Amino acid sequence: MMASAAVVTLAASPSAWAWETNATTMWGDNDTSQEWVDESYNEINFKDFHTATTEWIQVERWELVTWGQDTQRDKFRFTNCFNGTDAVSTDTQSGLPYGTYYFETVLRASVAW
Repeated sequence: MMASAAVVTLAASPSAWAWETNATTMWGDNDTSQEWVDESYNEINFKDFHTATTEWIQVERWELVTWGQDTQRDKFRFTNCFNGTDAVSTDTQSGLPYGTYYFETVLRASVAW
């Protein structure tokens, strides 16, 4: 499946460690972000996706579990980030316990025959 270039930012609560990137990043099917330590609130923004075939990108927020299966905390679909320059898709989640988090992407693309 074709990868998409995007600007991805992650904002964490002021009391927690914050990871943020403004660099253009290639995101493809089943790509995983860096891990970050957080509590209470975090926000994920995708901006400026450049692809002609992708319909949406699903982002799954996970909490890392050291001894056991990771816990899925959120799953959402971004569509607005494909609507041109400066179009942003955002997801926020609050009430999160202190922990280590990451997200994984799943692309839904149209197939041209």
